[in-house]
Amino acid sequence: MPVYTAIDTGEMEGFLSGYSVGTQCDFEGISDGIENTRYFVNTDNDDGGS
Repeated sequence: MPVYTAIDTGEMEGFLSGYSVGTQCDFEGISDGIENTRYFVNTDNDDGGS
C-alpha cells in the first residue's frame, strides 16, 4: 500500500517535539499495511526507547 498521508521534515519535527525521543535524524514511509499511513523514524536518542 502507498503512503496515504505524506508529511515533510518540519511536520515530523513538530510532531516529535511533544515526546522525549531526541532529535529526528530521518524518517521514511512504510509501504506495508492496508489502511493507515505509518513511518519509520530514527532519532539521535540512543537509549533504546527506555
